[in-house]
Amino acid sequence: MCFSKEKTNFAHIKPKNKPIMKRTLIFILLSSLVLSVKGQGLTFDENGETEKVVETSSTAKESYQYIKMYFVKNLPNYKEELIEDDSTRCHYAVRVAHESPQIPYKRSESLDMDQFAKEYATLVFDCKDKRFRIKIENILYDSYLISWMKHDERNVRKKLNGPIPNIKYINYYSSCADKEAIENDREKFYGDVINQLSIFITKEINSDNF
Repeated sequence: MCFSKEKTNFAHIKPKNKPIMKRTLIFILLSSLVLSVKGQGLTFDENGETEKVVETSSTAKESYQYIKMYFVKNLPNYKEELIEDDSTRCHYAVRVAHESPQIPYKRSESLDMDQFAKEYATLVFDCKDKRFRIKIENILYDSYLISWMKHDERNVRKKLNGPIPNIKYINYYSSCADKEAIENDREKFYGDVINQLSIFITKEINSDNF
């Protein structure tokens, strides 16, 4: 994919310096973009939702195209998880899933089982020139049991509510024993999504402007 953009004139630079200057410029752009996202953190409301504005050097149309490219390449079952795709409004939405088997949702001492929850969220993108906004919303969970079988060291997984997520964030969060661990885990997961997406966009911009 190649977008039409004005290119910098490097004619006055000696050929042997071109690769070094280009690599340095790309490194500076990537570093500043990642630090700007990581340094701010994410704060979730009572529904587990949040939003973030990320600055870019691309147009609204370009950001929309890059975001779409990223999820086509990286999201399993992409077509099933696509919710909205509106090129006219530069608007895009997909559903993602996340689970943390290290953090129990509930503990059943009598059954020697931990109950865990898999989180589903909708990522909604609205793109404008030089920035895009991501909303993380519609948080739902399904749950499952894991029993540690010491004699053969196997994890046995049993679904509780079927394939449709039906636990709301407020109910999930209020039942969790370690709320701080849940908050940290969610912030890391969604922060990583934003960071990886930002790096992908920056690389695509530099690739189109070689």
